[in-house]
Amino acid sequence: MSHTDSKKTCEVLIIGGGPAGISAAVELCRRGFSSEDILVLEKGPAHSYSIQKFYTEGKRVDTDYRNEKAPCEGAMCLLPGNRESALSTIEFFIHYYRLRVLCGEGAEKIIKTGDQFFAETGQSEFFSRFVVVSIGILGKPNKPDYPLSSELKNQIHFDITSQPIENSEVLVVGGGNTAAEYVHYLANHNRVTLSYRKREFARLNEMNEETLKKMAKEGRADLLLGTNISAIAKAGAKIRVEFKETAPRLFDRIVYAIGGTSPEAFLRTAGVEYEAKQPKFNERFETNVKGLFLGGDLVFPKGTIIKAFNSGKVIAEEIGKRREEIGGRR
Repeated sequence: MSHTDSKKTCEVLIIGGGPAGISAAVELCRRGFSSEDILVLEKGPAHSYSIQKFYTEGKRVDTDYRNEKAPCEGAMCLLPGNRESALSTIEFFIHYYRLRVLCGEGAEKIIKTGDQFFAETGQSEFFSRFVVVSIGILGKPNKPDYPLSSELKNQIHFDITSQPIENSEVLVVGGGNTAAEYVHYLANHNRVTLSYRKREFARLNEMNEETLKKMAKEGRADLLLGTNISAIAKAGAKIRVEFKETAPRLFDRIVYAIGGTSPEAFLRTAGVEYEAKQPKFNERFETNVKGLFLGGDLVFPKGTIIKAFNSGKVIAEEIGKRREEIGGRR
């Protein structure tokens, strides 16, 4: 689709070309929608860009979360595998259903007027009857409470794929599975320390916890559990890290893996109500703005790709039902 066609109309506009957005599009097609009825907008240069950007090559992709089973409910499903197999599966469904995925188009605002939604990107305007927002929270990483000096911008990272990290003293900050996997990956070519504010791991799956403890026992990683960083500062070519509980230490680089945030301002502007910093939605993932649905990380912040797929199925069922009702009244 050319950017010269600046105004585009579709029945369902899906914002976010990750697992939930692609699943919603697939399930809509299976319920009689034409691929021409659906348009998927992806801010990144490729579908599932959060997976491509934030998952390192060969990274395991779990189908369960902390032993919580998530059986597949729709057409899209995964077997336990890695980053590459997950992307390959999603790519297959995109091609099989001939989905229209427009990359490099990030929605800047959504407005509902009457029964129609208006969405705007930097390049185009879109009009639709329904909107599905499935923006992954990985796209906007959390930052610490203490200041991050601009002097350190080349030594501070929020993922490990933007530039090579080798032959360095690296501090990884966080206590979740992403932090654990960063430690495991970086330890191949660096000296790695993990700082986690709690004294015991609370969010790790069993395999990652066992791997971390084994690495610590073998001297391949240092674990600073129960530590809170109070400040960081430039110290020559190093970063001086001040801890509340122990003596300061020097590192070459810091990698933060402390979670992501939902795109609150974007959704509030669209009229979505919030409660306790989370968007409000019903059991069909529809917000208080009728016709605007949320999927993926926005409804399952600690879910898996399978749950993201499943949210797409639920949304598609509701939109399909809504379209039948609209058709029946005409």
